[in-house]
Amino acid sequence: MTSQEIADLDLVRLCVAAFATEAHTNTNHVVDALVAAGVSIESADELVGFVPLAFGRLAMSYDRVVGPAHFVACDETKQRRLRLRVEDERFYRAAWMVARESSNARFDTVLEWSTEPSSAREIQSSGVDAENVKLDEPFIFLPHRVPTRLERVRRWFFPRTPDEADPFGARTLLAAFLTGHGIHGRWKNRAFVSDRGDRWSVTVWPRKLWVGECFVQVDFELHSPQTKGVSHFIEAFAAEGNTPKDAVVAAQERFNAGSLHVLLAAVIDRHCCANQVVWKTWSSPSGAWRACLGHSVVRHDGDLVRFDATRLTKMVEELVATTPLERKVHAIRVYRTLDAPTKASEGLLDGEDWPELREAVDAWDAPSNTRALSIRNFTVLLPFEDVAADPTPPP
Repeated sequence: MTSQEIADLDLVRLCVAAFATEAHTNTNHVVDALVAAGVSIESADELVGFVPLAFGRLAMSYDRVVGPAHFVACDETKQRRLRLRVEDERFYRAAWMVARESSNARFDTVLEWSTEPSSAREIQSSGVDAENVKLDEPFIFLPHRVPTRLERVRRWFFPRTPDEADPFGARTLLAAFLTGHGIHGRWKNRAFVSDRGDRWSVTVWPRKLWVGECFVQVDFELHSPQTKGVSHFIEAFAAEGNTPKDAVVAAQERFNAGSLHVLLAAVIDRHCCANQVVWKTWSSPSGAWRACLGHSVVRHDGDLVRFDATRLTKMVEELVATTPLERKVHAIRVYRTLDAPTKASEGLLDGEDWPELREAVDAWDAPSNTRALSIRNFTVLLPFEDVAADPTPPP
């Protein structure tokens, strides 16, 4: 994929988040939210037009209904018109891909904004077979595609600013942090490929988008083919901000604090980030381990009051001490919410649920009245013999 195609997917996901925000009751609200997030008005109009169209067309394809190959770009009065091919539109193509990856709930939410499926069902209800359904070519409000003479003159002097290649700034941020830690490479499609062959990638999943507020989930991935054991690491962090870029920066900071340094030290270079990780020796029925521990990421409301997170790490060590783990690299993550009426607990081993750890985390009598909202910790285990074989092993 080209950088522009990757950026288009980002913008479509942002638009889907705007459509999924309950406060938005018409397309003007969605356009306003996109523009407030930094999207150009022209791209916002195109996204609002083509995203529901693509979701609707995908839904109709399951019933073997095919929509018109062309659409009509028009102004507000529908007096100025231009007939164009749907498949030529980059946001339509990107939206089709996003629609296929969307959850059922998210898909149905956007589908409600599409008019073609209901029109097709109405025609079919009159006895017409799906293959013979003929829909009218859709009119899409795109005034910049049918400009007035004055507008054409203005654009000659002030051409449209192209969309950013990295609209959330996520890839730029990740590359900057990796380069700052001595990890050099280049972008190849969606991944930053390091000189030693590791593949780093970041995907932003906007969840909600309002004017002046955005909530995102950011997935950070590392594929390390040289690692013995788990070689695919995924760390997901949620964050909010005034704009998508602000939210991504917040998520990146949490990733850096809780997971990035552990991955760099345990997987890439065991002498890296010495002041950001702690190395300990743990025992288990299957042998000794070198545990690389990062900082616990504690989300809190206001100033944190005397919060001790060491018990969470101790739980992991105690469980490892009684579990005959296979002699390979393992990744362990624990997470616990502290502010919700119904607490959520997570204990993962190599990305899969570890019931014993989850139950221990769930039973933890966490400190109260500390203003802590959630806590998260990430640990990588390496077989002791692999680390001891290093000519200059970590401390």
